[in-house]
Amino acid sequence: MPRPPAPESLDPALVLLLLEDDNARRRLTSWLGTRQVDEMVALAGRGVPEEDEQRRVVVLHGIMGGQLVDRRGVHEDVIWFDLPHLLYADGIERLRLTEAGRDAARGSRLEATRPLRILYDLLAWHLAGVGGFRVHSLAYDWRKNIDLAAEKLHGDLEALAAGDDDARFTVVAHSLGGVVTMRYATRFPAAARRRLEQVVVMGSPLAGCFEPFQLWSGVHPTAARVDQVSGRGDLVRQVFATFPSMAELCPDPRRFDSEALLDARTWPDLPTLGPLFGHGRAWRDKAGVPDFLLDRLDVVLSAAHDTCVGLVRGPSVADPVTQRLGPGDGSVPVASAWCPGARGHYAVPTHHPLMPLDHGVRALVVALVASNGASGGETARVASLAELESAHPGPTADAAPPAPLQSFQARAGRGDACNGDGMWLLGCNVASPGDPTAGGRPLDRVAPRGSGPREPRPL
Repeated sequence: MPRPPAPESLDPALVLLLLEDDNARRRLTSWLGTRQVDEMVALAGRGVPEEDEQRRVVVLHGIMGGQLVDRRGVHEDVIWFDLPHLLYADGIERLRLTEAGRDAARGSRLEATRPLRILYDLLAWHLAGVGGFRVHSLAYDWRKNIDLAAEKLHGDLEALAAGDDDARFTVVAHSLGGVVTMRYATRFPAAARRRLEQVVVMGSPLAGCFEPFQLWSGVHPTAARVDQVSGRGDLVRQVFATFPSMAELCPDPRRFDSEALLDARTWPDLPTLGPLFGHGRAWRDKAGVPDFLLDRLDVVLSAAHDTCVGLVRGPSVADPVTQRLGPGDGSVPVASAWCPGARGHYAVPTHHPLMPLDHGVRALVVALVASNGASGGETARVASLAELESAHPGPTADAAPPAPLQSFQARAGRGDACNGDGMWLLGCNVASPGDPTAGGRPLDRVAPRGSGPREPRPL
């Protein structure tokens, strides 16, 4: 029998204890906002339902959304996500993979332990506390092949079923987690037919997205903001160019203008991409959504933000990069998140990394799970992709850049930075806690090479 998954990340008592500390509560409020912190307290206070009470729901995180721990020897170091380690020690380098997909750092053995609590626990508590569902939060190594993540999901579901042939689950998956779920259903169709009662995906790039190209070009918020803070943006480019999952997430050239970007000659400064592109092309040929899953699939997406739907770069990282923008959630184009034939599509005006934290998304997901897809509560179904695309207002003016980062750098340097800072570095559309507007006005993508016209947009 497969080994049971790691313990669930629902620990309301710990959070209530944490929030009794005024300084901790102030930090959380600085980037989550008062409403979400108050809601966190209320949901944590409800506790977790008994195992035999209700339907079982699995929460699956997205790319960069799972904690990675290095278990070398007797030591256990959190590598992702530990800010000082990433910014000022060897944390980024220890994420690097070999061509065979193993950890490159000598002696390292990174393991996925749980979703990042700061991003996904509020969703899990909402499902448990409001929906009354039994929630399991699962993790996988988001750097590696999606097939490996699908195999792990298969093993985790069978372990949770504990030999019960009638055990069924609703999977609520964010971003890459939705792609992992589709791959699980394709590779293990008999098990998926038996185990999957419902699948709800949130902002999943079912036809790929341009974020890998943005990361490798140095214009993605994560690379740009890490570079602002510690000057390690180029290291992010180099290390993320060793992740097979990134090549598998590249936009499908049958749907998007990405053929030239999938040529290794376009990236002479990133020689690791050649083998990955070959693997990614073969993976895309066998990826997709199996037909039997369509009538169990509910899709949550956003068309409210300008999103990269095309990118042109020169052969050097110093060359200007031009992005073509279209409707999406800031990371995933709406045309990629849309799944033809799915049971229902629901649009919520939110930003990709913040979907699990968005109150409207969480309320929608609870309604979908409670009704098994019959109702999205206050959110109506979207009739067509054309309806979403036509409603997009078009390019908008850039928001003001963040406030000076000296306070952030000082906190990170002394090991006092919090996960709120990390969310900003991950590209979340929120202000850094070092910004006096934190918790208020959202920030647009950082443009490290100066800003220009929005369509097309040089960075």
